[in-house]
Amino acid sequence: MAYKGSGEDQAELLEFLHRIESAYISRGDAIYITDLHKHDVNRSLEAAYDRILSSDALVVIMKEGNKSEGMLVEIGFAYKRVPISIFKHTLAQTRLTSLADQVSEWNSVNELEELIRDGN
Repeated sequence: MAYKGSGEDQAELLEFLHRIESAYISRGDAIYITDLHKHDVNRSLEAAYDRILSSDALVVIMKEGNKSEGMLVEIGFAYKRVPISIFKHTLAQTRLTSLADQVSEWNSVNELEELIRDGN
């Protein structure tokens, strides 16, 4: 999963990421979220590329505000290699949706969780 982690309040970010992970688990899907797998020794960009290639899709969560460079690199790498699903906050300004196979918009974390649980 690609998301902006740098510059975020870590406690709020972890709570948000756990909610996203739980939504995927509730529908029977596994999702790799880097900040929830701190035990992984190799967190390099190359390792991220390998994870993307071995995944069914790249899930991108965009909040309002700036995107991270890492997220942009992951999206660029995934383009034309694996399907890209973007969950975009309605206030997020981006042209990256043109690269996505699927785009869903959300206003609240509860709405995002519901979209995920419903299979979007």
